Amino acid sequence: MPLKIVGYTPRWHLSPGEVVPLHVSTDFPHFHAKLVRLTGAIRNTEDWELKAVDVDVPSNCSYDGCKAQLISGSCVNIPMALESQPLAVASRFWFRRLPPQSATLAELKFATGYIRARLDVSGAITIHVQMGSQTIRFDGDLPLLLERHWYDLAIVVDHHRDRIDLVLKDMNANTVTQSTIAATIDPGSFEGFVLGGTFCVKDGHHGDLDAKVEAPRVWNPVPETHAVLVSDQAPEPLASWNLGNMDKSDRIAEVHGRYPDALLSNAPTRAVTSSSWRGQTTNFVERPDLYNAVALHADDIDDAGWPVAFELKLPKNLRSGVYCVILSERENVEYSDPSKFYPVPIFVTPGKEGSDAKIALVLPTFSYRAYANNSLYTEADDRLFKLKGPTRSGILYDYCIEKGLKSQYCSHDDGSGVHLASLKRPQVTVRPDLLSQLHSFTHQLSADLEILEWLERDSQAYVVLTDELLHELGAAVLAGYSVVMTGSHPEYSTSEQLDAYSDYNAGGGNLMYLGGNGFILRVTIDPARPWLQELRRGDGAAIWADEPGEGRHQTDGKVGGLWRNIGRPPNVTFGLGFSAMGFTGDGRYRVPSQCDLLTLPANLREVMTSIGDKLFGIAGLELDSYDAALGSSPRATVFGEIGHLPKHYVPVNEYLGELGIDPVEAVEDGVRANLIWIPAGEKGQVFATGSIRWTSGLNTEGDPTNVMAITGAVLLDMMSGAE
Repeated sequence: MPLKIVGYTPRWHLSPGEVVPLHVSTDFPHFHAKLVRLTGAIRNTEDWELKAVDVDVPSNCSYDGCKAQLISGSCVNIPMALESQPLAVASRFWFRRLPPQSATLAELKFATGYIRARLDVSGAITIHVQMGSQTIRFDGDLPLLLERHWYDLAIVVDHHRDRIDLVLKDMNANTVTQSTIAATIDPGSFEGFVLGGTFCVKDGHHGDLDAKVEAPRVWNPVPETHAVLVSDQAPEPLASWNLGNMDKSDRIAEVHGRYPDALLSNAPTRAVTSSSWRGQTTNFVERPDLYNAVALHADDIDDAGWPVAFELKLPKNLRSGVYCVILSERENVEYSDPSKFYPVPIFVTPGKEGSDAKIALVLPTFSYRAYANNSLYTEADDRLFKLKGPTRSGILYDYCIEKGLKSQYCSHDDGSGVHLASLKRPQVTVRPDLLSQLHSFTHQLSADLEILEWLERDSQAYVVLTDELLHELGAAVLAGYSVVMTGSHPEYSTSEQLDAYSDYNAGGGNLMYLGGNGFILRVTIDPARPWLQELRRGDGAAIWADEPGEGRHQTDGKVGGLWRNIGRPPNVTFGLGFSAMGFTGDGRYRVPSQCDLLTLPANLREVMTSIGDKLFGIAGLELDSYDAALGSSPRATVFGEIGHLPKHYVPVNEYLGELGIDPVEAVEDGVRANLIWIPAGEKGQVFATGSIRWTSGLNTEGDPTNVMAITGAVLLDMMSGAE
């Protein structure tokens, strides 16, 4: 049951009156679109009818459908025109792993066809010649290429001698090998070349190679001794491009300015070490000459390039909230069949007139971006993910795998991590009804709708903001709100976004951190291409590790990874920091024996007193704890600690440290989580739950965990204190 309709927008957060294009690919000859406002969590199919309120807009109508091609794979495209021959093209390559299928090293384009150098899974280079109606394949007769070796490959095309020469230098072993291919060809004029891809894709270039490339060069004429082309004594090339030049996001100027820029298609990874790097520095800003390479991947996507099916114009009086454009086969959406409809999320923020609401819910859209298209499931260890299993969202996982869509939790085919995530492609798992197959419950957007439903049910006036808004506008966007709430899993953040939270709180603003594992990893947004988010994990390598020397972000040159190790732990602003995780179920809190409930504000104190020594709350998935050494406020009241957890929760790596003589006991002692209240003083008030799963109890009938009672009391105390 494959997805039959999929869409995306290049921007998620919009203000009333704005216009956004909808890009759609579908198997249906015609499809229908409608805008809905969500009023709560979509826990089952029936909830769509109950909690998706139709919004009347002109774009609610039928459209012609078409099936769009997903163009993926980064490459380096160098257009240039030369009439005379012979000529030589050279570039260097490095393979973390050899490709799982045949891939293109370089394609030389001529007036009558192309010459293509291919690499097969064994490491052998072959040459493919297509000139007019003639297609020929030749074995390169060169040594098999090895992983983690730098190679310099020159391709010499000599029409007058009817030959193609290959010259290969293993830069690690310092050996040079030549191979001559006899080929009667009449290529005509030279039109340029592509590294890591081909010219043969409509409206773009297709890449199929996972490798670093550097130093593309062209010679015309060519020296008699071809081996010199890959030596230190090589003559000055006619043209060359320094791929470490970071002045432009996707263009590299030719060194002498005589020929066109090299074009980087589909956002390859920049700021990667090149063949001359020997650990001299880890800062590409200081030594760009050691970083004059780019890393290509066959599944990179900058812009999927799907056609615009229609434009959505938001009404000028539209209230702030979470909306979806529902794309479906028919006007009456068949919600029971997830293959026949697709919800594209849109987050509407307050317009220029602002809002009278005093509560702002900041949705963690940078985390949504990081997790988007996360298809990890079958490879996840059953012994660790005890709750994993098939869900209604399996169709989404299948689509991501089929189309090669990757999240920032995935790895490329060569084992390197996915550093860049684009909004200009489908975000298939960012949808209101997602059930994570790793945990069998809601996650990210689908989990955060529990907060929205709780606010709607209690008739609280609120607005929806996004990480992007805080990043772009700073604390000014939070001014005027008495309480600012986070989502359930705001894991990723920029420095500008953290400044906004910190400045708001320092100015007396009240924070409700309603999740866990929050604000622990740094991301950046490409200022030239704001649809691209970058992640370097640095030493936070539980998912994938950056290559040595590649821990800095290409977008700003600063170190990535854990905020804790960069000097900005979340404890400083939010009172708690990531400490433990488990995937076996939820636990509960208890009031610590040393806790003085009299230090809590009136409404929260009343609720906690009534709970007494009973277990309460929901502690699950990923947990945060109080740590004065990391900046947790000494003025905080810790009124919750772990009272019960299922087996198999473990401390995060940062808390393992010295295990001592009893590592089992050390691990058990390291599993902790807390709830805290920080009173107003030099800063505003802070409430932090220490658990991703806390919000799952906000709408449970009868409130058996007291999550509703505690969170509601905190909100009352913060609102009354603000007045």
